[in-house]
Amino acid sequence: PFVGQHNLDHVQAFVDDVVLVTDAQIAEAMGLILERGKVLAEAAAASTYAALLSGKVSLSGGETVICVLSGGNVDTARLVEILG
Repeated sequence: PFVGQHNLDHVQAFVDDVVLVTDAQIAEAMGLILERGKVLAEAAAASTYAALLSGKVSLSGGETVICVLSGGNVDTARLVEILG
């Protein structure tokens, strides 16, 4: 995989930090989003919420946080596997 120059320029200009989450953390986030929000988010979108749940993103009081949840492009068999 490679990053296009336009995308790379935007990341370098606007992204302050990148965090890594595990597949298990993403699966947990997907389950919570589905259970609590009744939204089926695909793994890439759920990773934003997983980063918050895992504590890998430090927040100070009074901040507004937005996690963009998109998709629903999840294979049914894979969803059953993820949610256990």
